[in-house]
Amino acid sequence: MALDTGLGRPSLTQVILNQIQVPIPYQKTPEKSLAIRSEIVRILDTFTELTTRKKQYNYYREQLLSFEESGVERKALGEVAIVQRGTSPRPITKYITDNKNSVPWINIGDTSHGLKYVNQTTQKITQEGAQKSGILISGDFIISNSMSFGRPYILGIRGAIHDGWASISGFNGTLNSDYLYHYLSSHGVQNY
Repeated sequence: MALDTGLGRPSLTQVILNQIQVPIPYQKTPEKSLAIRSEIVRILDTFTELTTRKKQYNYYREQLLSFEESGVERKALGEVAIVQRGTSPRPITKYITDNKNSVPWINIGDTSHGLKYVNQTTQKITQEGAQKSGILISGDFIISNSMSFGRPYILGIRGAIHDGWASISGFNGTLNSDYLYHYLSSHGVQNY
């Protein structure tokens, strides 16, 4: 149903407003019906609050990570860390295993938007396959170089990565993992 009845300037009349269909969840008792509606409101209010907080968080992150040139030493990431592209042993199916002595095999599907850490994987790879791939330790970074391009994740586990990832490691003497995560997630770096 079209709600706008005006020809020049949009308008909404009381007659049309009175006809809008509103879904009203109900149960066997009025109290249970009200409880369901209240729960829907609580959930939606929580998401609204989270959206507002995310906007505030993004604003303050950008402010905190935009430095004046004085008091800041800038170095290329490759000067303070080891940056490498992941590799996959071929054929990969030869190295996938369920053996208890195997190594977690970190795939793009093991991550999701909004996650900061990778703590588990759906697949494992043999020790031989992991050596051909390269093993990372907890605290190292992975950054996708395909699909969700450039999104950083901190490893919460020891594991091997395939060629859809780049890794950042060996920075602990200079950088803190959480600081690096926030910086790599910043608007400026993501746009770059």
